[in-house]
Order: sequence, then structure tokens, then C-alpha cells
Amino acid sequence: SVYRRARQDRAQSPRAHRASRVGIDASASRVACWGYRLVSVSDISTAEHLLSHVVPFLYLPARVRAALTERMEPRRYDAGEFIIRAGERSRSVFLLAEGEISFFEDDLQISTLHPGHFFGERAALFDTPRPHSARALGPVKLLALPAVDFLRLIDDCPAFRLSLARSLTVKQGIFQGYRSLWAQILRLVDTDGFLLSDLVEDYRTLHP
Repeated sequence: SVYRRARQDRAQSPRAHRASRVGIDASASRVACWGYRLVSVSDISTAEHLLSHVVPFLYLPARVRAALTERMEPRRYDAGEFIIRAGERSRSVFLLAEGEISFFEDDLQISTLHPGHFFGERAALFDTPRPHSARALGPVKLLALPAVDFLRLIDDCPAFRLSLARSLTVKQGIFQGYRSLWAQILRLVDTDGFLLSDLVEDYRTLHP
């Protein structure tokens, strides 16, 4: 049975079992085994639903979305728990299934995220520390996608790559600094002359 297979996998690979504790449904009728990762049927359904409705993941081919459900780790948090902390080097990308998350810069709340959105992509894209902390406002259920899989989607799926780029121009504002710098260069070119030091402040605004 599936339950017996799950017990055998845990016995053969205790480390793998510890790594996949989150999201395991102990009910024998609702446990599925994907290699060493154990996820409930409800978690698989949640992953499939999110991937088919959240931009840019909805632009992935159906077979790719189906494969991703095996790679995503379900996680649950209680109110007040930190999901990520500013400065940490984790790189997973998260899709929020249930609940709300607040983002903090120092002790200042800067934004709130609602179900049906993704976050954490900056660390995966640029291999930088997390810029903000994220904390659950109430019970939260999300799915974590390893950075390596996220980056592979960018390499292999042109529609996903294009949609992500469009989303980031709004969500992250990652190109705004470059646009401001270019506009400043054009303004200075119209003058009789300028020093490179005139561009220092605009250059500092570039992210990453």
C-alpha cells in the first residue's frame, strides 16, 4: 500500500524524511509518495491550482506544471511566525496559497501579500540576501519552489521568462533605477559638459 511504502521510505532514508516533514498528512488514505518527498493529495491539488492561476506560472506548459508539483514543498505557519528574515541566504521562491503575509523593513511594515501571489524571487534571481522579513499575519499555507527549479523555468520556458520580466518591472521596480540613470545622462548630455561624479547618486539607486 502507499502507507507501507511511505513507512519503508522513512526507514531507508531518515534524513529524507526529516527534510520533508512539513506537509505530510498522516492519514493513510491521503498520503502520496513522490520519491523521497511525501505530500498529501490536498497539497498536490493546491499546487496544481496555484500553478495554473498565478502569473507567470500559468504560462508554463501543462506537463511542466505537473512536474513542478513534485518539486514544491508545502509549508504551514502560525500567526506571528517568520517565513523569511532579512539578511538570510535562503533562495526558495514561494507561492502563497492561504492566509496573509506582511513584509517588514526593520520594524516597519511595508506591504501585505494575499493568496494567489508569489514572493522571494529576488534572492533566487540575483543570489542576494533576503532584503525584507516576512511574517504570517494568521495561519498561512504556502508552497516553496527551490531556486534551481525556478531558474530552470526561466532558461527553458520563453513564455514564463517574458511574463516574469513584465511582472518584475512593476513588482520589484528593478529597471526603474536604470531608466532614471539613463534619463539623467540624457539631461546632462544636453548641457555643455558634465562630470561623472554628477551621476553618482543616480548610480547608487540601481538594484541589484
